[in-house]
Amino acid sequence: MKKWFSSLWKKELASLASAGTILGFLDACGIIPGGYGVITFIIAILGGTCIAIIWNIIVFNISKHSSGREIDKRIGTSKSLKNAYHDRTHKFTYIFRQDLLDYSSSSHGRDFISLRILKGYNSSKCTSDGITYLECTEYRARCSDIKICAIDMKTGNPLRVEFIDRKENDKYYEFPFKIFFQTPLNQGESFEIGFMINLLNELDVLRDDDEIMSISLSRYLKGVDQLEFNVCLNFNPSTAHAEHMKKDDFVYDKNKVVVEKYEPTLDIEKMFSIEWSAPPYIIRWKCAKPKYNLYAINYRK
Repeated sequence: MKKWFSSLWKKELASLASAGTILGFLDACGIIPGGYGVITFIIAILGGTCIAIIWNIIVFNISKHSSGREIDKRIGTSKSLKNAYHDRTHKFTYIFRQDLLDYSSSSHGRDFISLRILKGYNSSKCTSDGITYLECTEYRARCSDIKICAIDMKTGNPLRVEFIDRKENDKYYEFPFKIFFQTPLNQGESFEIGFMINLLNELDVLRDDDEIMSISLSRYLKGVDQLEFNVCLNFNPSTAHAEHMKKDDFVYDKNKVVVEKYEPTLDIEKMFSIEWSAPPYIIRWKCAKPKYNLYAINYRK
């Protein structure tokens, strides 16, 4: 509500300034009859206020129906921002996320596939046996609908993954899980793990013509040094840009995206590559010392 009235005040000033300019011009030309200046001025104030209110309503209705401005209202995003699975043990020096979104029918169906890399070290005085992570979906799903494969990026060895506090046959929006290190880490010891997440038929509830993907950093209480967030698509997007959530609003991020043809080059890309239905494109974005809880990439077909 505070934001609404702040916006209304600015629009009313603009409306009154325009009305004052017009009235001054009409009065100077003698078009306004004598003795009607005060009445005309009162009408201008009331008219300017009405115009400002209507203008504000139109703008806010447009914003309300914008997918980018409503991303924090989506089930998966809102739950990822308010999750209870915070990491107080590790310092993350690098976080990599790359979504592989092939909206066409292909060998892997309509699944949402995402690659992740987490680098960092144990910054606590306690021994750490693994990292707790949270994945949220846009529809209620079972654990059997969520496939997670994790590896140690230094050795290439597979890592054990277990869901936390989840029953096999029940449906949830939130899927907390733990990736276990090969051996527990003492204070100061580093890790580099990679994993792939496959959400069954998640693309059925996502649009390809005007959509937004987001990443939440609210769980990393000790901060992140470097963030890289990419989105791969089975088409060349007509537009793409990055945003971050500042307080309750989304604003364009100063770090620009790069759109180009996609060719897997990283080890994790080659390990979990997919058969694309069409030549893929990638939206690349990265940020040093991210300070906001939510970053997003908006793209249009």
